[in-house]
Amino acid sequence: MLARMQNLDPVALGVGNEPVVPIAEELARWQRLLDTVDDDIAPRHAELHAALADRIPAPVAPTLLHGDYRLANMLFAGEDLAAIIDWEIWSVGDPRTDLAWLLMHTDPAHRFRRSRPADDVAAGTGMPSRGELLDSYRSERDVPVPDLDWFLAYCHYKTASTISVFVKRNRKRTDPDPALVAAAESLADVIGRGLTVLGAPVAPRA
Repeated sequence: MLARMQNLDPVALGVGNEPVVPIAEELARWQRLLDTVDDDIAPRHAELHAALADRIPAPVAPTLLHGDYRLANMLFAGEDLAAIIDWEIWSVGDPRTDLAWLLMHTDPAHRFRRSRPADDVAAGTGMPSRGELLDSYRSERDVPVPDLDWFLAYCHYKTASTISVFVKRNRKRTDPDPALVAAAESLADVIGRGLTVLGAPVAPRA
C-alpha cells in the first residue's frame, strides 16, 4: 500500500504546490530538539548526527508522505489493509523516509515498557520480516531505493529526538510517567542502533 501511494503523482493528487523540505533541513530540525535536552538523556546523539550530516543522500523525486507510516496507523478487515489513518503530519517529500520508518518499526530499539505480555510477543510473530516488506514494496514500485541504511539511521535519530523531549519534561514531574521512564532507558540503544546501521562502532554501555 505504501508503494502504491508513492506511485501517485502529487500534482494529480492536488498537492503539487506543497513545499518539499530538503532532508538536510529535516535533520537539522531534530538536531535543534536534541540540543535542548541534557547530554545524558540521549548519549552519543551528537556522534550520530555528525555521521548522518557527513553523508546526506542525493534527493529523489518527492511523493506524498504520511509522516508516521507504521502498523499502528493501519486498519485491517481480516488480512486486508482497509485504511491508513492519522494523516495530521502528512507532507510531500522523500519517499524513503516513510519506507524507512515502517522498516524501523519491524524491530524498534525504543520501548515504553520493560517487558511485554506474552500475547503481545506472540502477536508480533505475525509481522512480516523487513526483507518481506521490502520485496513487497519493490514488487509495486519498481524504482531504485538508494541509501536506505542512511534513512534507517535517520529514523532512529528522529525517534531519539522526539522521545528525548518527552523524557526531559517527564523528569520535571512529581509523578513521572513509568512509560517514559522506560523509554528513557532505551534511548542509548536507539542511538546505538542508528550508529550500527551506518557502520559506526558502538561503544559498550557503561
